Amino acid sequence: MILRGATDADVVQTDFYLPFRSTWSRYPDAFTNLDERQHAERRRIVNSLYSMSNILRMEESVDKCVQMLVDKLSEGATKGSTLDMSTWVQW
Repeated sequence: MILRGATDADVVQTDFYLPFRSTWSRYPDAFTNLDERQHAERRRIVNSLYSMSNILRMEESVDKCVQMLVDKLSEGATKGSTLDMSTWVQW
């Protein structure tokens, strides 16, 4: 898949991402999908969710989630315990 960035430079997405694909999902997610057409179709579905106006509207909730993660990481660091990051960092 060829990704277009802010500079319009073409970047080829390689199979490096495939090990990160979930084994339970019916379809590949936006980050592991190597099919350019399918990726574009799926991206159009969720594009508006990531508009600046929506991000600003959700900022307080995002800040709370980030703070929860930071608190959990700090707790683990203080206790010297391990943390399953897949529980805390999704999608």
